[in-house]
Amino acid sequence: MPNYVNSGRRKFIIGAGGLVVAGLVGNYFFRNKKNELVQMPLDKITDFNTDVVFDVCIIGSGPAGAVLGAKLVEAGKKVLMIESGLNPYQSEYDPRIEEVDKYDYVGDLDYPLSASRMRALGGTSNLWTGRCSRFHPIDFENNAFTPPGMDWPVKYDELEKYLQESEEIFRVRGDELSKFHAPRKSDLPISEKKDISGLRELMGSIGVTIDSSPTSTSPAEDGPVRVARDFIPSFLINQNAHLLSGVTVTKLNSDSAGNITSASIGNFEKEESVIQAKQFVVACGAVESARLLLLSKSESHPNGLGNNFDNVGRYFNEHPNIGFNGKIEHNLSTLSPAYELARCHQFYDQLKKEGSGSALMVLTQSWVFPQDLKDWSIGGIIEKTKRMFGRLANADLQIGATLEMYPDKDNRVKLSESKTDLFGSPTAELHMKFTEQDKNTIQKTKDVIMSLYEKLDAKDIEEFPISWSHHHIGGCCMGNDPKTSVVDANLKVHGVSNLYVASSGTFVTGGAAHPTLTISAISLRLAEHLKNG
Repeated sequence: MPNYVNSGRRKFIIGAGGLVVAGLVGNYFFRNKKNELVQMPLDKITDFNTDVVFDVCIIGSGPAGAVLGAKLVEAGKKVLMIESGLNPYQSEYDPRIEEVDKYDYVGDLDYPLSASRMRALGGTSNLWTGRCSRFHPIDFENNAFTPPGMDWPVKYDELEKYLQESEEIFRVRGDELSKFHAPRKSDLPISEKKDISGLRELMGSIGVTIDSSPTSTSPAEDGPVRVARDFIPSFLINQNAHLLSGVTVTKLNSDSAGNITSASIGNFEKEESVIQAKQFVVACGAVESARLLLLSKSESHPNGLGNNFDNVGRYFNEHPNIGFNGKIEHNLSTLSPAYELARCHQFYDQLKKEGSGSALMVLTQSWVFPQDLKDWSIGGIIEKTKRMFGRLANADLQIGATLEMYPDKDNRVKLSESKTDLFGSPTAELHMKFTEQDKNTIQKTKDVIMSLYEKLDAKDIEEFPISWSHHHIGGCCMGNDPKTSVVDANLKVHGVSNLYVASSGTFVTGGAAHPTLTISAISLRLAEHLKNG
């Protein structure tokens, strides 16, 4: 049975069905003296008690913030999570969010910055497809795509246990994975149900190994885990958990020693207040995390937080996608599914060792039933089944790849000089272009794909326009040297004792694998550090 809690002004439900909240401008979730979970609508942000000092304030409620917050409240830390957006499942749309969520873009690429993230409870987990491949060990080693003097301060072996735990947290399903994947100590938590036998046989005939794509699965098995629906309710049940939604952190305030004393916040009515905490964690994604550090200028940090050497916002990169479609003959006697999707890690390390970026191949196959066999009747089913065996049908085989992008110093997030948000703060301005290294990776991967089509005698090959994975990486890179990085190996901002960044923005390189598992892994590692701090 759901547990109804009456706050005196509104009512909401906690139960197996999730968190149900009325469409409000802003909400504060907390536990009162009777240990009752209470929702307080923030009709005025000044209703918030500014005398409360939290152990940890997490800014952002996406996968990084949610995983970190859950671990910290379990450890007894009093945590406040602040989310600029609202609950996308229960809240009414407020057009003022567009004035908060504004961006600018400069570059020779047609990059959809505004469409590549979501400002809402749960962050971009509301949009993702749930793909959960691991980075490879080579991604953490010095390679051709590692910027000079910017080695990863953590290695794959150190993160492996956190990657395994992350797979359990996100309920990742999949088959036994091939030797071309990153090494692992256990199977994926959930077995794959989808059949890729046709693709496996087809690609195996030319010496290519494919796998099902490790994918997050919600408890309801209706798609991937959604943080707002699947994580936040259980987070709030803990007596140490507090949540502010519909509230934006506009600046982190520091004292003369350079440490963070409070966070300035504002709501859609542009009312202002402050939050106090012992430790602050910025978990707003690569773009907004860099922007908040740049906005937080002070006498002790005149260039912004962690930006003494002009590194904040730099080395931004993404995962561009290339793709082709070709026609092949498909033998219906194999009785493989009419549509299959698989991924191939076979060329991931190979391309990187050759000096280019890595590539994670994706393959889909769909076949067209012969016209004379389409209209089956009950009376003729046996006869037409016999005719089907040995027949060849036309099949579409799409081969594409998610590519690593070089972390170029000039690809960066800056503060706009011409555009401001609802609070009058400069918006994020993204500068991005393809480097020669990127163009080389694209061409080498195309060559690999065309060689596969040639071996399969494919016809009518068509190339698709480049698309994007919406994976924001870099801008607050980790490293041991403050001259070349923004945060250290524990994700602490250089020069600030109580500020951390948890985001793919801290990745030194982006690899070609999906970033969510690694985001979760570094957040779990940070949770251990903060629990002991």
